[in-house]
Amino acid sequence: MFGLGMKMKHWVLFALLFAWVLPCQAQTDDFLDLDRLMQMDITATTAMKRASSIGETAATVYVLEGNELPRYGVRNVPEALKLVPGVFVRQIDANVWAISSRFAAGQFYSRMLVMVDGQNVYNPTFAGISWEDLDIDIATIERIEVIRGAGGMLWGANATNGVVNIITKHGFDTQGAGLSVGASTQPSGELALRWGGQWGEQTYYRVGLKGARHDKSHQPDNAYDDGAIGSVNVRLDSALTEQIQWQFQARYVDTHISQLTKNSEDLTQTALEETISGENFSLMTRLEHQFDAQRFQQWQVSYQYAYKPQFAIDIKYRSWDLDYQYSQAWQRTQLDVGVYIRHSDVLSDSGNLITVADNAKELDIHGMFLQLEWQATDSWRWIAAGKLDHNNFQGWEFQPSLRTLYEFTPEQIIWLGVSEVTRAPTFGEYAITINAQGTPFGQLYSTGIAEVDEQLIKTRIYTDRDMPADTSLNVEAGYRYTPSRHTFVDLAAYYSRYDNSVSFDTYLDPDLFRQAVILAELGDVAGASAAISQLELQLRSQGDGELDIYGIESVFEYLDDDWHVSLGASWLKLDYVGQYGYLYGLGVSDDIVQLKSRLQYQWTEKLHTALSLTFENSSDIYMTDDYFNATVGGTYQYSQQIQLGLFVKNLLRSDYHYSRDTDIYLVPSEAEPSLYGTVTIGF
Repeated sequence: MFGLGMKMKHWVLFALLFAWVLPCQAQTDDFLDLDRLMQMDITATTAMKRASSIGETAATVYVLEGNELPRYGVRNVPEALKLVPGVFVRQIDANVWAISSRFAAGQFYSRMLVMVDGQNVYNPTFAGISWEDLDIDIATIERIEVIRGAGGMLWGANATNGVVNIITKHGFDTQGAGLSVGASTQPSGELALRWGGQWGEQTYYRVGLKGARHDKSHQPDNAYDDGAIGSVNVRLDSALTEQIQWQFQARYVDTHISQLTKNSEDLTQTALEETISGENFSLMTRLEHQFDAQRFQQWQVSYQYAYKPQFAIDIKYRSWDLDYQYSQAWQRTQLDVGVYIRHSDVLSDSGNLITVADNAKELDIHGMFLQLEWQATDSWRWIAAGKLDHNNFQGWEFQPSLRTLYEFTPEQIIWLGVSEVTRAPTFGEYAITINAQGTPFGQLYSTGIAEVDEQLIKTRIYTDRDMPADTSLNVEAGYRYTPSRHTFVDLAAYYSRYDNSVSFDTYLDPDLFRQAVILAELGDVAGASAAISQLELQLRSQGDGELDIYGIESVFEYLDDDWHVSLGASWLKLDYVGQYGYLYGLGVSDDIVQLKSRLQYQWTEKLHTALSLTFENSSDIYMTDDYFNATVGGTYQYSQQIQLGLFVKNLLRSDYHYSRDTDIYLVPSEAEPSLYGTVTIGF
């Protein structure tokens, strides 16, 4: 099946996509909710920190509806984000993902904020996301809202270049019992059970159990990435009065994943097999008070605990968050104000590769924001916002934003935004020392002797608590066109300038280095090798790097009773000036072109098919060739209670999705084509 030439398969499947768009006999069954799926009609909460129409939002917002996910065979949140235009998703091995917005995908990417129902889930140690810990039952996701760029800056830490908010269904919408079973030829399998009920007249609850496991990948031959994950989820929704709504959520995730860890402590050992057993526990409660049609307030308290001991470092932390927001509307004006407090205790112990500073294990972030929206005319609107933020590493920072939106006609809108955003600090940049991957001697000086040039120098990264804040100036502009109820076009262009981006000064003992060079030139290979073994390349973090990001994005959507077609195209240019910025995945240079296409079609009342395609050009960032990926399949409604699904995943594989080994500690695996089947039962 996969023996055909790769180039041939690529063009055949892209041709199939557009062939499917040709007119077919119309069906009378409305399998897509037009008012929910049309971008101009969807109400989102992430961009403005309150409900607002996407079509009237001065930011690049995309909403992926939860009812679409089963039709594409989506198993987890990373696979869902593969469907979103402008989001870069790469699978490192069978457990670990690299995901970003308007930047090259990275495992520890720290400029995108991820939330579940408004609760921050980022890791304060490295600020990246452990995507394997987001073990959410796909059937309980209402929608996923994605902001590309700085349009969601009011949400706080790390919302500098994107926000992902995963919104789950209200307890009222998941009454009764449900069972989902999935199995793959990888081989892998998952099982999800959920039960929804009612207490009294106004309180609804949902309890969910989910488990999954998979075998290791077939490539490379020494792949060691099998895993198992289990989770328990509880949600309560209650109308305490006609004006006050209360929500409570609790989630516990238990993970057991394997990986090949690169042992930079022992340069003679390439990698070691490691099984990581971790746990993640979170709580969130929210109280919403709607005084009247013009006034609204919200309190939210959340807690997160995580523990994941590894060879490199024993990651362990707990975080508390308190958020308050008040909104008031007048005739042409809307005011939003809020305060927030976040306290994190990093309880991590030093590992074999990473040493944690004992005097810097707390991170406190607090501040306030104000947003004023003014309807200047019937067609012109202005949004001015500011956030005053304090943390115990960098002190006070003020982050302003000004956006405007103009409606030429009911079908055409343009918008413009300018903002200055500061990224919150992480312990990984300020309070740790890292034994990095060894540096080949020949990379510093080529002697022409392979045995000497290939010998690795011990390399260590030293962070600096006094490093200045990573600050960006962002300019964005967009155009939206809705010629009919069925068609939507969204165009955007952007530029971001990051000052104080991470960079490194280097130090190497000049006498030892000179001795190694002289001995090698004299032909004393053993002596040169002995001198190199005593060298240590020190990389000391500085904030003098500069990064320019600019690009263009476009999204086209078509939707009728039978079809849903989504086409996305983006061009991204990264221009970094500094040294060794790639070690944190923040300082890289390249051009990336991305094309995303997805299609749904209803053949009959019971049969739906879907196809998704992604292309990205070859990149030195990932050390991969052109990236093609496809999923094709469909669902069949066997009865009112039973739905069946069958999909071919990773149909156009590009071997390794992520092969660069300088910014990750694990050995990547090959993403393999597989056949995946699902059975969903509702009672």
